[in-house]
Amino acid sequence: MSIYRKKFLIYPRKLKNQSIYYVQFRLPSGKLTTAKSSGETDEDKAKDWAYDYLESLKEHGFNSKKKIRNMTFGEFSKGFFNYDSEWATDQKVKGRNITQRLCIEKTSLLKNRIIPVFEHIILRDISKAFIKDFRNNLSLEGLSGSFINKILSCIKTVLEYAEDRDLVSFVPKIERCSKSLNSKGKRGVLSPEEVRVLFKLPWKQKPDFMRLQGAEPGVIYTYIKEYLAYIANLMSALTGLRQGELLALQKKSLCSGYIDVSKSWNQLLHVMNKTTKTGRRRFICIPEKLENALNELCSVSPFQGEDAFIFFSTSHDKPVQGQYLLDTLYDNLLKIGISKQERIDRRITFHSWRHWLNSLLINEKIPLHKVRAIVGHSTDAMTENYYHVDDMSDVRLVQESIINTGGLI
Repeated sequence: MSIYRKKFLIYPRKLKNQSIYYVQFRLPSGKLTTAKSSGETDEDKAKDWAYDYLESLKEHGFNSKKKIRNMTFGEFSKGFFNYDSEWATDQKVKGRNITQRLCIEKTSLLKNRIIPVFEHIILRDISKAFIKDFRNNLSLEGLSGSFINKILSCIKTVLEYAEDRDLVSFVPKIERCSKSLNSKGKRGVLSPEEVRVLFKLPWKQKPDFMRLQGAEPGVIYTYIKEYLAYIANLMSALTGLRQGELLALQKKSLCSGYIDVSKSWNQLLHVMNKTTKTGRRRFICIPEKLENALNELCSVSPFQGEDAFIFFSTSHDKPVQGQYLLDTLYDNLLKIGISKQERIDRRITFHSWRHWLNSLLINEKIPLHKVRAIVGHSTDAMTENYYHVDDMSDVRLVQESIINTGGLI
């Protein structure tokens, strides 16, 4: 073994269009620490960085062994949930669906909720009692049980990695919260009558598509955006699409009698996720009138081609902003007598359309396995169910009854 390998292991990790060298320092036990980025693309420079890092530890009055033994939670968890971190790489190797958005969310929990309390605590001094007190204090802040459990999960993950590297002798047992703790209740839904009244409003004024032929993207979008928001909300109501799935729909997603749902638009990073939230592709039947409305949007869009977004914006590489769809929904809820306070109390959001469709189909006696196949829910007992669109004739009847009764489009 070369001299440097006795102290650390160095290897390249490909990031985008270049390779960055990462360093793992060797513990007294022979195991390695979590990988640190040297920021260098040259191996020799990365080795120099590693030696400089070890020297800097000595300059601060302790050797590397002592530093590693007394490593704090803040030092060990720095960059832990980054998209190019060792943790993320491990999850990808295991086949987990790790997205940039998930990494950002976990990093946010770490930075805003965990680090302010745990930063200077030595890893081996973190006890079950300390974590329990931390959990209870979060509950006193009024945080929901499910949100607290996400925070606790992040702590557990970091400590498990620390255990793998002999920085802690064991991971303290972490007792989770009840999911019902500080719960605000289930997300609200509109009644069928409220939905019919909502979609009859003038917000759905159908544009004169002939007048828009050849117009500039900004002109087309300004003229059609309210109608576009109307169709987007209606589509979510009749298909149960998540907002990200709806925004990701492209011209090639629209088929005869159904839509192909295989991707999701990341509204935080403004990029396309390669899969849906669950990683599963779905084929969802749509009524003829909705299909015609979608085809009209595609025909009037200033951006053509199979990859063009159905719910377009003024830019060819971005769909309409999800916030606009939500704001337009809220504006029209006011017009049917649902005030802002009532909307908040009833917890009505764009995501409520999924719950509305779920409830509607169950009330119409649609088999539960078909409901799951449409809205994309999954259970441990049912890993995957595929139903051809022709098997969804009963679902299509429910969709059409809503449109035909209300005269929505």
